Amino acid sequence: TVQENNIAFRNYREQAIIEKAGCEIAQQELGIPVGLEPELAEEPLNTPFIDFAPVFRDVNSLVVTSSRILSNRKLIDGRNGEAFTDNYYFEKTGDIWEDKTRQKFSITNSIYHDGSGSFTRKGDQYFFTVCEAQCRIYETHLVENKWTKPTLLNEAINHPHGESKQPSISPGGDTLYFASNRPGGYGQFDIWMSIDTGINAWGPAINIGRTINTMANEIAPSTT
Repeated sequence: TVQENNIAFRNYREQAIIEKAGCEIAQQELGIPVGLEPELAEEPLNTPFIDFAPVFRDVNSLVVTSSRILSNRKLIDGRNGEAFTDNYYFEKTGDIWEDKTRQKFSITNSIYHDGSGSFTRKGDQYFFTVCEAQCRIYETHLVENKWTKPTLLNEAINHPHGESKQPSISPGGDTLYFASNRPGGYGQFDIWMSIDTGINAWGPAINIGRTINTMANEIAPSTT
């Protein structure tokens, strides 16, 4: 068929097969029966809009990337009629999740698409994506219980000739994994890593190799 002869179609099909197998392996390793029905989280974590990439800061606080219209600003993405994505910060009291974005986390949100982030184990640093003309990775950290103005990571992370997104920071905060389509990869987006040689002094990015990366897209790495 035409689809079978289309290289892009074959690559996407291969990627879907690999991702399905990876999910099943992860379920088995965690002792979760394959095919177990997930439980849908209620509002305010989920809305009628796009909600994705949840990341826990600790057991009682998490961030969700969302394009809900009740955004911190009113810009609308013409492609889907929803708001540009933001980082939404929630805290749990008892069994109730409350939206604390405006009070505690609004500094992480720009006028562009924001989200898909990762906290260190201590919960005092947050690495996340901002997509303007291209996607790049920023960092914010706690100073006197307030999050700092986000800082763009250096060109070892944010290559001038490619996008970088969906960071996952190691528990200790010294190794960053992320997706990038920079030159030198094996496919489209690959998973790369970089080691911090000082305070946000990130060393040369290293492609983590063919065992993980394929000709298709590898995205959303996780160190948890």
